Amino acid sequence: MEKNGPLISVIVPVYDVEKYLSKCLDSLLAQTWRNLEIIVVDDGSPDGSWDIMQDYAARRMWKLAKRIQKRT
Repeated sequence: MEKNGPLISVIVPVYDVEKYLSKCLDSLLAQTWRNLEIIVVDDGSPDGSWDIMQDYAARRMWKLAKRIQKRT
């Protein structure tokens, strides 16, 4: 297992993927590469994706940020 190799960033766009998000995040967390940055971006998804992200953040001590942009 490489610990000091290059940082690998994985960006996961999230919109209406509640059915698949847990499997996706579990797969990323199961990777053997330890110098891994996972960025999950929720663009105001109307389903339960944000709740799943909050659950993973609480268990993994991730930081979450959410910005809801009002459309005019």
